[in-house]
Amino acid sequence: MIQKNRRTVDTYMKVGAKMRLFKAEDNMFRDHPDLTDEYLDVFYGSTEMEPRNDVDRKVIAMAREAADGLFKGTRN
Repeated sequence: MIQKNRRTVDTYMKVGAKMRLFKAEDNMFRDHPDLTDEYLDVFYGSTEMEPRNDVDRKVIAMAREAADGLFKGTRN
């Protein structure tokens, strides 16, 4: 994990550019057309705010678990 003080705008732009290649949201809704708009929360939102719905609550928990793994040196 890159230390906070080393995260430049360029670093974020490079990560964002790579994420565009995955187009995960489009793929998820194409693979599962029965999903509601609540599933947008799989990809968007914050771990610092109150969950907007059950999907958001679950993804926040998963994100926090992943972050714990990154900071503790374990992989999930």
